[in-house]
Amino acid sequence: MPRQRISAFERHWLTGTDGFYNYDLYDVRKGSVYGFSIYQVDLNTFAMQRRVYAREAKYQGDQWFLRQGWERTFQRGKSKFTTFRTDRMRLPITPDFFHNPDDDPDVMKIRELRTYIQKLKRLGFDYVRYAVNLQAKLSFPTVSLILTLIAVPFSFTTGKRGALYGIGISIVMGIAFWFFLALTKSMGYLEIFNPFLAAWTPNILATLFALYMLFKLRT
Repeated sequence: MPRQRISAFERHWLTGTDGFYNYDLYDVRKGSVYGFSIYQVDLNTFAMQRRVYAREAKYQGDQWFLRQGWERTFQRGKSKFTTFRTDRMRLPITPDFFHNPDDDPDVMKIRELRTYIQKLKRLGFDYVRYAVNLQAKLSFPTVSLILTLIAVPFSFTTGKRGALYGIGISIVMGIAFWFFLALTKSMGYLEIFNPFLAAWTPNILATLFALYMLFKLRT
């Protein structure tokens, strides 16, 4: 089934066997479509038969579950308008129609991810996880420098224990750092930490520890 995409961050249009579909955003992680509109038309005359809008739509089983929306039907020159909190529909499309690898936040560049977060904010949807990931992308380049700073004082204190001891310490410190980073990111996802602290706390504490060891080092 053909589909057309205007751009990664504009409103998207898809064509179906029963009409057209329009949406603002597809959340890859949740599998949810936001700002979802259905335009069911008579493809012979292009006369509008039904228009449905849902703030959020999610595919489960073989149905679409719609949340916070409305429906307008057109029959014999008359229209009928109804609203709903939840509804479900069978449509000739699946989430695969909405997925585009370029829209995956995990592979977006920093500027793209910032734009994605701004759009989630504007639409009023949860953006915390992506804000944490954005800060993690910003903090990542400093990790190698911080781990090097930590390794320097240990390289002078191995003494007779040999190089393998120093290598072992470095590996343990690296594992501890990544474990702590995973922990703080999880706390950020749960909104216990704000996104900045979730991504930068391990770097800050590791830097303070490295500076402490350096100043403590006997010369």
